[in-house]
This record gives sequence, structure tokens and C-alpha cells, in this order.
Amino acid sequence: MKNNIIKKLIKTTILVLILSNYTYGADQKVLLENSWINIGYSNAKDAMLAGATTSTGKGYSALFTNPAGLSTNYATGLYLRGGTFEHKNATGAADGSLAKTDETKFADNYAIGLFYKYALLEMKPSIHKALGLAYGFETDYGLFSLGANMVKDDTDRTNYKKFGTGDYKTVGFQWQKSFINIDRFYALYFGYSKKGQGVSQFSGEKIYRVSPLVERMGFGAETNLYSTTVLVTLDLVKQSWSHINDELNTKSLGLKWMLSNSVSVAVGYSASDYTTEVDLKDSTTLSAGVELAIWQANIAIAALKKEVSNKAGDLYIQENSLYVDIAFAF
Repeated sequence: MKNNIIKKLIKTTILVLILSNYTYGADQKVLLENSWINIGYSNAKDAMLAGATTSTGKGYSALFTNPAGLSTNYATGLYLRGGTFEHKNATGAADGSLAKTDETKFADNYAIGLFYKYALLEMKPSIHKALGLAYGFETDYGLFSLGANMVKDDTDRTNYKKFGTGDYKTVGFQWQKSFINIDRFYALYFGYSKKGQGVSQFSGEKIYRVSPLVERMGFGAETNLYSTTVLVTLDLVKQSWSHINDELNTKSLGLKWMLSNSVSVAVGYSASDYTTEVDLKDSTTLSAGVELAIWQANIAIAALKKEVSNKAGDLYIQENSLYVDIAFAF
């Protein structure tokens, strides 16, 4: 039994390494329109914890953060997700006021997906197509999971500012272990994922790099509190470019309180530091959300406020966003 598990783990690891080392051509340049300030969360379950889900994301919510989380999705179903965003920029007024500069509606930023056990296919009309696959190994030492995704960018050059990422792949690993006795329940989680740098080729010509490399490492701990359950998560995220001396480091902390089998509430906080960006100094994000299970449906709603400061430490950019997910499992 153990030999079979080891063989499967080796085969899957080799496949993941092959996918992660696949590279693109060298004739590349940056589409500067795709800025870090335009990179949001992929769904409400991720957003409500301010992105601290690398170790605990499950099912469709793990597709972009850590596809290894797909391995614990045993159901068949479909989902609809999307978000609305409002951007405000400093106007230069003495009172430090901000002016709304951009707005994205739910109708322009929604995705639909279909999942069957460990496989998931998502389509975001005119934006991207994504495929995720994962496999889990249950052992005496916990559940070990490996996963990968592939994303095909369907945007054109006119809307890269809001949506474009280029084609990319993500590979990930998760481990979780539960400890149960008469009085208490504990669970520990660990996750790691690596997103490749997004690239896109226009009309068979030059290849453009349009989104950064992203490395994520996450930790989680869960326990029961009377008749409820509390989950605490921590993520360390590094975003960088393989050809630019610039980096964004983020620490995210999330708390999810599962009040019952059908109701959960969550809050999150993240802080980011820009290392060499000329205009930006750091950013903070506050998040809150609720998750409801009603019959065969799971509904998640998250609201966030993100603030980015300039080198002087003054508020420079503000983003207010709302995320909504509706999933049906059968």
C-alpha cells in the first residue's frame, strides 16, 4: 500500500515539475498597464480572508491561489462568481481628498465554472479560460495534495489594465492533519504554490509579459470552540518579475468562525510593501465576509477596502470592492 502511494506521489511530482518548468520565448517586454494595484482576489471565499487561503483553500476557491486544494473536492457542481470594484486616486487637493477614477461592474467581471471531483474548468467570457487538476494522498501522516492549473488569457490589448494576466500556470502543494480526542478537535494546515509569469502573444508576433511571478506560503490552525469551530490562517506572498528589479511582499492574516454547518463569518487583514516601485510605498487591506449553505447552494459574500500610500506615506489610491460567489454541488 505504502509503495503504491510513493509511486503515485513520484509520478505526480514529476508531472508537476514538468509543468512548472515549461518556459516561453525570450523576445518579451512589459505591458505596464497591468499594475499590482489592479490585481484583486479571484473569489469571495479568498477575499473574505484577505487572501490568507494558500493552506486551506478548497474546491473552486483554490483554483488560482493553490490548485492542490481541488483534491478535497469530491462533489460535482457548478458556480458563478464575480465582483465589483471602485478605484479612487489622490487629486492633489490640500485636504487629501480622493476622486473616483475607475469602476468595474459585476457584469464585466464574472466567471462560470464546472467541477467534477478533482478537475475544474472555468470560463470568464472574453477574459480567460482555466483548467485545474489535483490529486490527494491520504496517509497516517495526513493528507498530501498536489495540483496544477493552466490559464489561457482571452483578453485583447485594449482591456489589459483591468483584466489581462497573460497565459500562465500555477503548481501547488497542501498538507493537512487532524487530531481528534473526546473533548477537542485540532487540525493543522500547510500550503505552498507558485504562479508562473503571465505572457501573451499578439497575432503571432512578440510575446509580452503582463503579470508577475507569485510565490505563496500559507499556514493554518483549526479547533473547536464549544459547538463552533475557529480557523486562523497566515499567508506570506512574494510577487516579482523575472526581468525587473521590483518586488511586492505581502503578509495576510485571516480568521474564520464557523457558527454552524450552514453559517460562517470571516475577517482578514493584509499588509504589502513595495520594494523599488517609484510611486508606491505600501498598502493595507481590510476584509469581512459571510458564507451561507442553503439546500444545495453555497453563497459567499465579501467586502474589502484597500488603501495604497505613496513614498511620502500619504493615501494615494483607494479601492472598494464587493465579491459574490454562488455554487451548487450535487
